[in-house]
Amino acid sequence: MIKTAQSILPLLALMISAAVPHYGQTTTAALPQNRADEAKRADNNELELKRMALIGDLQILSAEASNLDKPLARALARAEIADAAWALDPDWSKQLLREAYELTLPSDEDAAEGDKRTETSAPLARSEQAVRSRVLQIAARDSALAKSWLTWAPRD
Repeated sequence: MIKTAQSILPLLALMISAAVPHYGQTTTAALPQNRADEAKRADNNELELKRMALIGDLQILSAEASNLDKPLARALARAEIADAAWALDPDWSKQLLREAYELTLPSDEDAAEGDKRTETSAPLARSEQAVRSRVLQIAARDSALAKSWLTWAPRD
């Protein structure tokens, strides 16, 4: 009986050691997945940093555009900044477009004069319409937004 136990004991030890998982080792299949995950996270972090840098640059441009003297120049600058920022920050782009659209509407003084515009003010009206069209063209990416402006009036 002892001889039989001695011959089975090494076989039993081999079977147990083969069945016990080795927690300190990783499988070779898991290594590429981990590296792929790490690479993907690194790429995402790099993209987010680039996105934030671009938004920062556009915000600087927006602040500088606020210093433009003419309302139509400010409106066109805001519209083009919104166009560039659309994929990066759609909500901010919509805000810029609203501001730009408001700048293309006639001022209170012009609205009070109504039909009193002379031929000398016709180029201004065409310019306002051209900038307004550009704002609506950019806003058309969100059709509900653009449609809402067709009947929109400035806030008092």
